[in-house]
Amino acid sequence: VAATGFRVPITALTEGERGLWNVLLLAPDSSLTSEGSHVVQTRAVELHYQDGTFAYIGGPLQHDDLIVAAGVNRVVPGQHVRVGTVLTRTQRP
Repeated sequence: VAATGFRVPITALTEGERGLWNVLLLAPDSSLTSEGSHVVQTRAVELHYQDGTFAYIGGPLQHDDLIVAAGVNRVVPGQHVRVGTVLTRTQRP
């Protein structure tokens, strides 16, 4: 399937409203001065297809955005977090 977008682990997807899908984005937190501070934000994405391991998505993401790839049930939008280790960034297929 030819589409513009990103490849993310299937575990990064959360159910959105009206049958849509979301990812949780880690945006730099300007309200805190400590290095590595981020705030969790929701981004609605379009699921192009998935292969059981990865989802191929489109939406308002940038190439270097940090997303929550696993454990999405452990954070909520608006939560302030500190990023420890970055395993991967959003990738174009």
